[in-house]
Amino acid sequence: MRFIKVVGVMFEGRQELLEELYDISAKEIIVVLRREPSNTYDKNAIKVVLIHEKSEFEVGYISADNAVEYAQQLDSGTQFDFRLSKIDKFKGTYYCELADMTV
Repeated sequence: MRFIKVVGVMFEGRQELLEELYDISAKEIIVVLRREPSNTYDKNAIKVVLIHEKSEFEVGYISADNAVEYAQQLDSGTQFDFRLSKIDKFKGTYYCELADMTV
């Protein structure tokens, strides 16, 4: 198992989304990774979407360092088993961590 921190959680209202999901059991949340090859900042960008009760929450991205590794594999059709490890709060700021169960 490998743990990966979600980045970009401070932008575009994502703190409010994480606050909404904070008290929900990680087992009830589905993790979806979406490639964004046309992203102007990173051609390997991978968006992290959390799904709970048919609602989608775009909470951030896989870091650029990790995206380099995963992007090509996702583009070639490799399936990964990512789970939500935790949503937590430190000094008033929410953060999110994923677990790659395929490792």
